[in-house]
Amino acid sequence: MANALLCLSLVTATSMVVNDYFDARSGTDLVNTAVGGAVLSKPMASGLVNLTSAKKFVSVLYSILLILLCFLPNVGSRLAVVVSTILTFLYTNQIKPFTFWKNVSCAFVVAAAPLMGGFATFSSFPSLSYSVHLEAFKTLLPLSLSIGLGILHREILMDIQDVRGDEVAGVKTVPVVYGARRAAQLSFGAVLGMMTVVVKEGIRKARITNFGLRGIIKPTIGIVGVVVMAFRCFAVLRETGKMGEDQFDVPSIREWTLLPTGEVQGKVYGSGSFPDGEDVTTSRIREGEEADDGRVVVTETGTRYRLGGGDEEERRRERVNERAGKAIGEGKITMFMVLTGMC
Repeated sequence: MANALLCLSLVTATSMVVNDYFDARSGTDLVNTAVGGAVLSKPMASGLVNLTSAKKFVSVLYSILLILLCFLPNVGSRLAVVVSTILTFLYTNQIKPFTFWKNVSCAFVVAAAPLMGGFATFSSFPSLSYSVHLEAFKTLLPLSLSIGLGILHREILMDIQDVRGDEVAGVKTVPVVYGARRAAQLSFGAVLGMMTVVVKEGIRKARITNFGLRGIIKPTIGIVGVVVMAFRCFAVLRETGKMGEDQFDVPSIREWTLLPTGEVQGKVYGSGSFPDGEDVTTSRIREGEEADDGRVVVTETGTRYRLGGGDEEERRRERVNERAGKAIGEGKITMFMVLTGMC
């Protein structure tokens, strides 16, 4: 069991180092570090750790993981570690460019931890029948599902925070492709799914104890934790809703000029196709559209742009990032509460 936990810890550690390595090499974290000022949390992007040293370090971790893998008790636990390791290695370069799948892969790797622990534990009792093993697996499944949905919710919120760097690097995350509003809705949907699992499992455990005090306290802690998560995520969703009403997710063109040909020239911001501040010239705006500061116009190709923007737009982005950061920060505590209620 201790060997299985050590393997899981190494899978997590290697995934973080590999992800930061590729993000630093591609320049994604460099943009996000410049925007958020998170120098210490991104040591490779900020230059505190050079890429060569990081590469040697992760090679050592993979070597240790390979040795420990040989001592895992059964095929199920070994397969879980191998699949998780491959997914985490391929994550940044191969999986991350695919919208939403990179979030699912992260959620899967973490959610597999309880099942892997179960496989390792079952191997210590070879005399137990297949039906007993199957029943134990069914017991662990709600725990894995709730963890997976919780991680999915967190990953999408992190993408909302990193949307600028991902736009510049061309990483097509959910908020980059579909906007912050849609991403927040998806994250909130994951929390609601998690809440369904936690409440259902809590009721099941309470019934086993005939709704005695011991059977109610732990599930209640889990339910409170997931309710807090839902509340924080809803705050992000509500803030992006305000942005949606003001056409926040529409790219803006600042320092704009309406050309005699009907085209708009200026610096574009919030576009997934161009870096912020790049000079662009749009196609002709549709007949009847009024080109005024703060107004959203539609071009003949159907593209929408908001003319103007600036400080107020930045404040809106900051408010969303602040709400998302609070949800992510408190997520460690609320997730612990959920796990307490599910175990």
